[in-house]
Amino acid sequence: MLTVYDGGGEVVGIYPAANNAARGSFGKLDAGEYDYVWHAVHVTDAPNSAFGSNGNFIFDVPGCEDCGIHSGRAYSTDLAGRSGVEYATLGCILTTDEATMAILRLFQQGDPVRTLSVWR
Repeated sequence: MLTVYDGGGEVVGIYPAANNAARGSFGKLDAGEYDYVWHAVHVTDAPNSAFGSNGNFIFDVPGCEDCGIHSGRAYSTDLAGRSGVEYATLGCILTTDEATMAILRLFQQGDPVRTLSVWR
């Protein structure tokens, strides 16, 4: 699960999410706190694209270039037969378009993401 908080500590929403790392990838994110770096958007952003409709929110994860939170692969199936938030990534947390839209709305309202906390 992914819980999105605003800058005042209020819960914006709780969304399905997973961190299923593909074989040969960075692997799952370690428990810890990671600083926000930037937001990458792509011309091809769409529900079934690699990064979903709202791009990738990238965090400073040691050893993992461009690891972050994004949606995508809504209707595709990975080699293990998983789809949606369970689809394998290269180390990123995969969630829904609804979740990434909630994060994007916070940015648009002047309340940007500052950190990602991972608990296991």
